Amino acid sequence: MSRPTAPKAVSFRTMALRTLSIVVIPLFLAVVLFSISTLRNQRGALRSARLNTLSAYQTQVQQSIQLAELYLRNTTASNMDFQSMVYARTKTEAYAAAQTVAKSLRPLLQANALISGFYTYSLPFDCYRPNNLTSYPLQDAQLIKAAIVAATWQGTSAILWQPLVLSDRTVLLAVTVFRGNAAAAVLDPGVQRVSDLNEGELIFSVTPEGVLYKPAGAFTRVELPPDTTSFPVIRDETGARFDIVALPLSGFAGYILYASPALSLLEQLNLVQKALLVIMLLLLAAIPFYWLTFRRLLLEPLTSLTATMRSIQKGETALRVPQTSRLEEVNQIAWTVNTMLDALQQQKIAAYEQKLETQRAQMQYLQLQIRPHFYLNCLNIIFSLAEEKQYKAIQTVVLDLSTYLRGMFRDSSRFIPLSTELRSVESYIRIQQANAQQEIRFSLDLDAAIAQALVPPLCVLTFVENAFKHNARVEGPVELQIKGSRLASGEGDWLNLVITDNCGGLPPEELARLNRMAEDSPNLYRENQVGIGNIAHRLRLLYGGKAVMSFRNQGGGTCVDLFLPMIGQETKEGEAT
Repeated sequence: MSRPTAPKAVSFRTMALRTLSIVVIPLFLAVVLFSISTLRNQRGALRSARLNTLSAYQTQVQQSIQLAELYLRNTTASNMDFQSMVYARTKTEAYAAAQTVAKSLRPLLQANALISGFYTYSLPFDCYRPNNLTSYPLQDAQLIKAAIVAATWQGTSAILWQPLVLSDRTVLLAVTVFRGNAAAAVLDPGVQRVSDLNEGELIFSVTPEGVLYKPAGAFTRVELPPDTTSFPVIRDETGARFDIVALPLSGFAGYILYASPALSLLEQLNLVQKALLVIMLLLLAAIPFYWLTFRRLLLEPLTSLTATMRSIQKGETALRVPQTSRLEEVNQIAWTVNTMLDALQQQKIAAYEQKLETQRAQMQYLQLQIRPHFYLNCLNIIFSLAEEKQYKAIQTVVLDLSTYLRGMFRDSSRFIPLSTELRSVESYIRIQQANAQQEIRFSLDLDAAIAQALVPPLCVLTFVENAFKHNARVEGPVELQIKGSRLASGEGDWLNLVITDNCGGLPPEELARLNRMAEDSPNLYRENQVGIGNIAHRLRLLYGGKAVMSFRNQGGGTCVDLFLPMIGQETKEGEAT
């Protein structure tokens, strides 16, 4: 029988947030949706009312436009007085006919305030007769005449309304021409009378380009949106906001607009909506206080307890759970966990001290293990020189050996300066040169900045010694080169040491075995290669697996690459920082 599956667990914090969200969020959304719906209905009703009002004024302008167009058509087509002007033989006859046309249209101008004037013009006799009730400045009157004359010269028969910009307003001009004689009408939407509006509300007309026929209030121009079926909120020159509704005017005359001061959100809400809004704001304002209290009393102690338990899993037992909660149950749990941690801490300290002692003993053993290997080689060289009675050479070897031993015994720490290690290498090479059967060429290329970098003792000398062990494979001079440089990376600086010889290199299987030794097990080294195995094991102990040692064949010899984390030096030589 299979074990039943446990339900998926959620945190207490998540559960609390879900509970809070279930109550507050739906209530808040309900109030918001209700307010939005009510506002839309209110704005829709208000917009409909404004459109109805605007429609009445639109009809007034439309009727004036249609009436003016009807006059122009009838005048040029069937008015006998206008025909008399067309077929006049003298300027006097043309002027008399124009006077008669103007007199017959006087009642029409008096009955329609938006039509500011009718005009006739005879191109053959250059006879111009204005007929208007609105008195325009001389400059504006000349502009009207110039526009009518220009249209007569073009000879258009179609009735097209075009805006004409005067000094203080813009008017609409329509001209029709028959056989060099023109009849024209001027429509002035700026004189339209508007009543029954609330304070701050305006009704005015604009051209298709948004230019006002007559400046209304602080508006000088209206930026029309691409979609002219609906107008957004606009601002006047003072920054005041206005809601706009619009209706088109026929004859490409533009639009008639209804502008009313835009209301803020609070001004649009009724009493019930304002009360609901206040309640929701109070609830929202209370949520942080509720959450802070809930977090301080319960969530924070639980979070601290959870973090401490996770630290236990990682082996960190130094942390303690605060026993500051106002809930007795939480404090009891914290006391139990802290008691358990105290016991674990004591066990961890004892185990750590034991581990340190083990590592210290292992390091001492490994260092003692490597030193006799070198000492025996030195004694063999001295013995060989003594047989040959090379006493000066023996003195030199003994001095080099004493220098080496003095430095070895002086450094009691795990690290020594790189310069000290290289002095030991130079002493060793001179010892070898004392009894060498071949020429020994040694070169050192070292960055000055790394001379005092700290390294493990014998980390370079061991590989130099190993090169001389295999120099029997070389027929010519033994060449040995040591390079040192500092490498920078995002994880810190590194010390790169490269030891190269020309002693024939190593077989592929030997290279593979040495590289495995450098990367993995300390038990791979053989007794006759105790030095290399010792270095590999010490690097793992000292650097915690961060150091890299690799072997390769290069130029008829062996190349060893060491990458060690850069360790600085304090004022006292041999002490790691």
